[in-house]
Amino acid sequence: MDDLFRSRLHEVLDLEPTPHQLRARVMQALPAERRLPRWRTPNLDWTGTWVAYILAIALVAGLLYFGRTLGPHLVQKTPVHPVPAFLSQPSGIAVGPDGALYFSDFVSGYVFRRLPDGSIETIAGTRPDASIGDGDSGMGGPASRGYLFGPEGLAFDRSGNLYISDSVANRVRRVDTHGVITTFAGTGIAEGGMGAFAGDGGPAKVARLNFPYGLAADPQGNLYVADDLNGKIRRVDTGGRISSLDDSTLPIPQSQFQPDQLAFDSSGNLYVLSSNFGFAPIAAVGCTILRRTPSGSWSIFAGTGLCGFGGDGGPATDAKIMGHGGLAFDANGNLYFADTANHRIRRIDRAGVITTVVSGLGYPQGIAFAPGGQLYIEDLVDESITPSSPGRILELNLSDGSLTTVVDSKTTIHTSG
Repeated sequence: MDDLFRSRLHEVLDLEPTPHQLRARVMQALPAERRLPRWRTPNLDWTGTWVAYILAIALVAGLLYFGRTLGPHLVQKTPVHPVPAFLSQPSGIAVGPDGALYFSDFVSGYVFRRLPDGSIETIAGTRPDASIGDGDSGMGGPASRGYLFGPEGLAFDRSGNLYISDSVANRVRRVDTHGVITTFAGTGIAEGGMGAFAGDGGPAKVARLNFPYGLAADPQGNLYVADDLNGKIRRVDTGGRISSLDDSTLPIPQSQFQPDQLAFDSSGNLYVLSSNFGFAPIAAVGCTILRRTPSGSWSIFAGTGLCGFGGDGGPATDAKIMGHGGLAFDANGNLYFADTANHRIRRIDRAGVITTVVSGLGYPQGIAFAPGGQLYIEDLVDESITPSSPGRILELNLSDGSLTTVVDSKTTIHTSG
């Protein structure tokens, strides 16, 4: 096991070129990261359950030890000015009440908004070289001075407040309409031996989350969080209390339920993309999209449970998928999703038939519909913690299938703070 820890650390520290401002973030991301190929936890269904637990606890504990031992030595603890923002790995995406495009960047630690002239500005985030030990720094002040550690999912509530799943920090942040950032849910504790799940029935701010990922707000103002590594959907009500959705009637084994992305349709049904394809896609299981009715009834909406590709032109429940990217509904009620490892965007129409809308992408992540009906797609060259090239955001014209790049590494960035 020691050899594994050393090899992981050397892979990070020996990479060239490694931007200076990413080095600490690389170290701090090691304990919690899970997406391909960010050291995603391998599927261990072929072993006994007790063996899987022992290996997982040992791996997480060891990585936490090394990350905490080395991480603080790589950063300056007292910021004076914000570090200039940069685009690296866009991960979460949403269209705000103002009609503007908002997106998060997992690696750089910023949330951006696209301006009418095509440039982008920072909305939240200030220190891409900060240590995870600074977890709540900047909270209670301007969002442009708040620290973020691996921001992923974005969602707006009915009042226009923005929520950010700060995945590596194991927290959910809230940016109100005045631009003030606070911690909305999570204490940041998610460690083997200490417990990564706690808090149901109490205030969300003292609950334990383990790599929060996708977010979605219902019409009543409740926020739903994909508590990915806990295998739970957490709900924070308008009074700030947290609970877990009943998953006792899930149509798939609980061990295969790893919620990544969330979305509501116009009828209030919740859709959950669950993926658990590990290092070996051929043998992996759990790739499904589930639907939960307002009454709490679960069903499989897409996927056979066996990860892969297939089924276009037929029922979505007979298709194979392999994605952890976003979900989005168009104005007609058709569901679109990023089939990440299959390098495409697929659609499930209201009759339940699945088709490919666009293929030949890199690794599509979040998706969102523009006010005019175009589809925004976050597309990565690779998914590593130090990507070989920055990602980009595309706009898909559904009428003719044309793709236009609207944000890339050449886009002008205005840094706030």
